[in-house]
Amino acid sequence: MVLLWLGMMTQEACNLVLETKNTNVALSKVAYSRLVEGLLKAGLQEDAVTVESIAKSHFSDFSMKNISSNLLLAEQVRRDCLKDAVVTAEEILRSGVLPSQSALKTLTEALALAGDVESLEKLQALSSGLKSTYFTKSRHYFNAKLLAYFRNGNFEEATSMLQSQYTEGDRLDQSVDYLISRLMSNDMSEALEKVSIVAEKLANQFAVYRPATELFVRYVKSGREEEATQLLQRCNSIMEQRGLLRRKISLLIKSEQEDCVSRLVDLLSDPFYKQTAYNLQLKHYADANDEENAMALYEKMKAEQIQQEDHSLRRLASLLRRSGKPIPFTEPQAPVQSTDDEELSNASSPPEDKH
Repeated sequence: MVLLWLGMMTQEACNLVLETKNTNVALSKVAYSRLVEGLLKAGLQEDAVTVESIAKSHFSDFSMKNISSNLLLAEQVRRDCLKDAVVTAEEILRSGVLPSQSALKTLTEALALAGDVESLEKLQALSSGLKSTYFTKSRHYFNAKLLAYFRNGNFEEATSMLQSQYTEGDRLDQSVDYLISRLMSNDMSEALEKVSIVAEKLANQFAVYRPATELFVRYVKSGREEEATQLLQRCNSIMEQRGLLRRKISLLIKSEQEDCVSRLVDLLSDPFYKQTAYNLQLKHYADANDEENAMALYEKMKAEQIQQEDHSLRRLASLLRRSGKPIPFTEPQAPVQSTDDEELSNASSPPEDKH
């Protein structure tokens, strides 16, 4: 009963909930919220109020006020009524709650692309005292304000902010991927050039390699191999960022961007990255139950004498076993871990690259 309505039309789901009005049957609070949201989107205000009343009988703190406010906020941003959207967001924040994650993300990005640093600072101040979430953290607003300064053409302030976060603070692992992607998608070529200058300076003078590495990967993803090659020549230390580049390759494979992975590996021209990409791809095929491609890649790796890593072979062996096929290699044994070792491993983050 709790999730039955999810696959229904909004009105049908509402009718089902109305049937439970005088019973002890209850949905989850999330289910009620989603139904109320659907009813409001469909313009069924009276039904939404009725469902709110039923929800309140089970959850005394339930209210559709925040739901309707978030819908209004999203609509104002969609219509590019940013001043009105900021007022709505401020009202929600002053009530002691956060706007929905999607609504606030859309609003802050729109404000950044409008160059509205002042409104971003207002929202940051209002949300800073609330319960910690992704959007109360300074990183989100920092990135948005950085984008806003670049959008305004205030390159001096923007580059100063970008450099100081790595040279004066403790955020050496801070990603600039969001910033770079937005600059590229909005054709802000002059701003991108400024970011490139800062990234190269951080790599060559401060031994901070993440910005240059992320810029390099973004160049490859956007088909700008010439810029990627030139950046790699100027900052050869990018080649040494094996941990970060492995994670980037893994994400590309999971998002089915095999061509991009191939181009990235070719530019890096290091056998380590080819081995890494092949093994991650083999693991991905096995996890997706793609036996044909998995075996084809396995044979290709054998022919090219590329070492198959144990974790990839174990996944492939599991796939073949499930399909009743023979396993054409000695299956590596899983490493034995004590309970304490396993807990420590799960709690530990992957080793970071050189800063």
